[in-house]
Amino acid sequence: GGPSREGRVIAVFSPKGGVGTTTVAVNLAAALCKEHQLRVALVDGSLPFGDIAVFLDLVPHRSIMDLVVSPEQIDDEFVNGALTSHQSSGLKVLLAPPRPEMAEMVTAEQIRRTIGLLKHSYDYTIVDTWSCLDERVLTVLELADHIALCFTLDLPAIKSSRIFLEVTELLRFPADKIIPVLVKSTGTQGIEVRDVEATLGRSIPAQISHDARLASRCINEGSPVMLAHPGAAMAGDFRRLTAHIAGDPDNLVLEPSTRSRKVGRFGLFTKS
Repeated sequence: GGPSREGRVIAVFSPKGGVGTTTVAVNLAAALCKEHQLRVALVDGSLPFGDIAVFLDLVPHRSIMDLVVSPEQIDDEFVNGALTSHQSSGLKVLLAPPRPEMAEMVTAEQIRRTIGLLKHSYDYTIVDTWSCLDERVLTVLELADHIALCFTLDLPAIKSSRIFLEVTELLRFPADKIIPVLVKSTGTQGIEVRDVEATLGRSIPAQISHDARLASRCINEGSPVMLAHPGAAMAGDFRRLTAHIAGDPDNLVLEPSTRSRKVGRFGLFTKS
């Protein structure tokens, strides 16, 4: 191969738990790997209770705990030795610690070093995170080329997402770094997408129809929707999200909405 260009890092984050970040991370990684024939590393950055091993039916012989050494010791060989191969997709996976109390031992500097090395070896590094803004999650968000900000159509999730967007402005993240991803469960009623766009001051380029029955079946079988049910509507949504990210990452400028913010219900919804 010629000179390797740096790969891209996508962090999958939600300020509110339980909205489906792991489902999004796993299927996004599987689609990039399987359908776009890219080299993809999937990192379970949800350190205390990461579930990627369950979602992919992997036996966790190795994990990020293998990288709990002084950061300068972490090199390519070391990182590759900590990865687990997922046979049916071709993904290389860095699993979360096997026990929650071990998560404390993983430092932001080890994460920074690890992601830096993965960027050189893989076209994409997808990092699942957890709903917390500690130093380690902030490190992942800072290193990411894009943050897939996942939320559902309910007021707490929308409110938390709006506050998170305000935090990213304080952190001086460029607006186009964040890709709002609406995880739409079947039967969600009462809140219109355009109201959410007005509240967030962003257009929502990606919507995932969340078929709860199919999603839980795939989790229990340990095979992502993209691989087990590629014809499902949900898989089509992941395909669009993946094309959006992989197609032309440099044209991902999502203009913040210019609509004036008048306070509506619970101070959340604007009436434009």
